Amino acid sequence: MTKTTVQLFKDWMVAGGKAPNTASNYMTGVNTVSAHCGHDVFAIEDVAALDELYQAYGPKGEHAAIGTSNSSNVHNGLKQWLYFQRYRAEGPSIHPLEGRQQWDAFLARWPVTKLRELTLEQYYGTAGDDSFFSWMRDHTDKLGDFREGLLSAGVRPRSSNAKNQPGPESDMQTDGQYLWYRILGDSAEKAFANLMAELMTAVDAVERGDLSLMDGLKNAPGSLIWKVAFLYQSRAQPLVLPFYNQKQLRRILGPGVTGSTRQLQERLMAQRGDKDVLDYAAELEHQMLAALAGKGKTDGAQLPESTVPLNQILFGPPGTGKTFSTIDAALEILDPNFLAANRENRPVLKARFDAFAKVGQVRLVTFHQSFSYEDFVEGLRAESGDEGQLAYNVEAGVFKRVCDDARTQGTQPETGVRTSPRIWKISINGTGDSPTKTYCLEHGEARIGWGKTGDMRDKSALAEYYDRLGVGDKGTLQYFAEEISVGDVLVCIHSADEIGAVGVVTGDYRYETQVPAGVIGDYQHVRPVNWIYRNVRQAIQPLNDNRQFTLKTVYNLSRFTWADLLSYLDKQGVKPVRPITPEAAERKPHVLIIDEINRGNVSRIFGELITLIEPSKREGADEALSVELPYSKKPFSVPDNVYLIGTMNTADRSLAGLDLALRRRFTFREMPPRPDLLEGVTVEGVDIGRLLAVLNERIEILLDRDHRIGHAYFMDLEGDEGKRTLLYLAEIFREKILPLLQEYFFEDWQRIQWVLNDHRKQASDCFVYQKALDATGLFGAGVDLPRHSLPWCINEEAFERPEAYRGIIDAQLVALQAVEREAEYGGYTVKRLASGSIQVWRAGKCEPVVKPVLRELAAELDVELVNEQGTLLNTRQLGVRVLSAMAVHKA
Repeated sequence: MTKTTVQLFKDWMVAGGKAPNTASNYMTGVNTVSAHCGHDVFAIEDVAALDELYQAYGPKGEHAAIGTSNSSNVHNGLKQWLYFQRYRAEGPSIHPLEGRQQWDAFLARWPVTKLRELTLEQYYGTAGDDSFFSWMRDHTDKLGDFREGLLSAGVRPRSSNAKNQPGPESDMQTDGQYLWYRILGDSAEKAFANLMAELMTAVDAVERGDLSLMDGLKNAPGSLIWKVAFLYQSRAQPLVLPFYNQKQLRRILGPGVTGSTRQLQERLMAQRGDKDVLDYAAELEHQMLAALAGKGKTDGAQLPESTVPLNQILFGPPGTGKTFSTIDAALEILDPNFLAANRENRPVLKARFDAFAKVGQVRLVTFHQSFSYEDFVEGLRAESGDEGQLAYNVEAGVFKRVCDDARTQGTQPETGVRTSPRIWKISINGTGDSPTKTYCLEHGEARIGWGKTGDMRDKSALAEYYDRLGVGDKGTLQYFAEEISVGDVLVCIHSADEIGAVGVVTGDYRYETQVPAGVIGDYQHVRPVNWIYRNVRQAIQPLNDNRQFTLKTVYNLSRFTWADLLSYLDKQGVKPVRPITPEAAERKPHVLIIDEINRGNVSRIFGELITLIEPSKREGADEALSVELPYSKKPFSVPDNVYLIGTMNTADRSLAGLDLALRRRFTFREMPPRPDLLEGVTVEGVDIGRLLAVLNERIEILLDRDHRIGHAYFMDLEGDEGKRTLLYLAEIFREKILPLLQEYFFEDWQRIQWVLNDHRKQASDCFVYQKALDATGLFGAGVDLPRHSLPWCINEEAFERPEAYRGIIDAQLVALQAVEREAEYGGYTVKRLASGSIQVWRAGKCEPVVKPVLRELAAELDVELVNEQGTLLNTRQLGVRVLSAMAVHKA
């Protein structure tokens, strides 16, 4: 166990309320156990093993007396170390995705109106039942650490197994049926009444936005008070994080932090910014747990400045800007300072994102039904060789390429390795050691023979000797002089089975007429090389599909990559001549954006990597894991500087249907519709932000919140005032909103009608309506068709009427709109509203479709249907002409 972790343990105890001297005494007690049992207890992290140790050295154990007068330090120190390791092992208690669902369910079951009417019988029940406290403890367990002690509820039924009665000095009291804190009252009923009074004060405090109202609450259990405050606060303007006592808050903020629960809450909330309260809390908890594991900052006061989750998913309904937000999410990782300085300048942010994409630090892939493991990790690809033969080579998928780049990119400036270098086998004077090979390794060169050919750069001057060479030897010379590029990697063999040295080509080919002393005379073909590994002496077979090196002097090794080679040498403990990889803190982050992550078969695509992407299983972590890939048979692990950002359309697949392993390993960030971004945007008197909000309120009731409509569908109206026209709004509704509603409700037109409020509008303002049919003419007498059998139609004219959109928000206000002009003819009444829209009434009913009636009237009144340019009149223009003709006819 490192000194750092021991210090973390002490800090953890101090943050939990222990005095520094007490914490030191407890640590001394643990060392006493170590000396007695012969094992370093601070090196034991397994909870089960520590549990057994505590049974032996705890107050009732066979070794309880060690430490003599300091035995309490032994007992308490060992217990605290057990609790510390248990706390680390349990992992996060805040899960934003499931937590939001639990929060919704809690408020649906226990709205504040029911809380005010809560009875003692409804308050506390058995584990997992429908009582209020069970909902607090069991049904909202993804909303922070809320553990039940003996009297965490303040008052509860007394256990039937309880034998001892609380004494007169106890802070608890019982009447045989209930157990409660004495400070709350002298009977269960009074205790419950006082408890509820404090709970309602907490609710009142968050409703008023004034947490200071909670300062006087001293009698009810503190964790209970603060969890009630959290659950009943405004989610739009939260005041409380899901950390329910000072111990939790101090562990987030770090040792040495003081203040009341309210003060600590306010200190953390002041740094929240515009982050969702659960996302922010999950980040804080993640950083605290990382610090406890020895992987994050140990100065808790700086934790709110936060690291970004390694794996995150942006989820929400269609049109909420998930893919749009991936640029910000990527820059938050790659260049957070640049993002902070240019957050409102989208073109600049996009240019910076593109620059990272160009150098390979960010990649984008879209999952779909045909996307597979072979596309994502690695697979076999059929290729034709130089002589036309078919070969199946292992090709890395996009995720493996990102991991390879993340692992190796930091080596490029120091070594000269190019991006995606080719690997070449070279034999310098055969196997074993030789003066020629030693000279090359010591002087930064690679040399091969056949010097009698002359300079390979001048084909016309090549000697006859070259023409007499075989195809293989000519190929070797061509590879060495022409095919090998600067930045490629050379693997110099020691034997047919072993690697001798590894270097990077740093310059172009040259030919020397005179070789240095000690070098074989015809080794005149030269490439400058930076030999970064020497005396390797490691087998090539694990890298090369269990194949030895072949006899050819130079050829391409295509079965493994530079990243594979580096990883292999590192795992074998081979050290470079000089350090070539940066420390983990200096390595550049790499981001893979997975758009539409839930459209693919996630289990099949990730395969065994679903385990490796977990932060605790990444390279460098205490619990790091690697696997053997199925095609290449090479070990593989995921670097800790690879970040995954997924997007997920909740309307495409329910979150509950996602792979549970995926959900556990990703942080979920909700991207809800944002009607507030459309504030002030109006089209012919239609408030677009309010329109979107009302549509979503109805959808949420009729369907669910996962199928709401995103603000992105309307953002063109916000960004370009020239598009704030009825024509453009009609295009949005006709081509995007209505088809989306049809998909959501599976052609259930009545529900679509309810969403659009068409059932309360005038017929001409309805987007959808039921067409009347002559049932007798179709089926004969005696057939009485139910109304739901009548066909539904889309009213194209409604898209051109501002009243149709206003009516979605409030149909009554539209109905009260003033009539500017009206006239009657042939049993029809034509009205022109103040907005300019036209209505046609017949027998006291508004006609749903206006234009056909207007054309009939125009024909009877000799009104032209086209304007002076020969273009057909629209509904409004034709209505004005018909009204004028009707007035003339009446006169």
